Amino acid sequence: MAQLGLRTVHDPRDWRELVEAALVQEGSEGVGQRVGGQQIFQQCIRDAQDAVMEELEDTFQTARPTERQSLINAINALREQRRLKNAEHRVLQSPAA
Repeated sequence: MAQLGLRTVHDPRDWRELVEAALVQEGSEGVGQRVGGQQIFQQCIRDAQDAVMEELEDTFQTARPTERQSLINAINALREQRRLKNAEHRVLQSPAA
């Protein structure tokens, strides 16, 4: 990432690395069990989503359809990971029946 005037210019790989990190971090053994694991996961997802949305906004008019689809797929994957992790967290936090 570089600063160019008032605008931050991102390396196109940045969003991909953040998405991969969020998805790999989610799958790490014991992440949900550790104190703060849910907050760390949520922050990773937010960072990745923000990077993807920024890339979408910056390249919307110039991106090829395949690039745009990759960004949309990344947002959908992150949304699904968040949904699944939140559901898992609710189950783990609910009192035993």
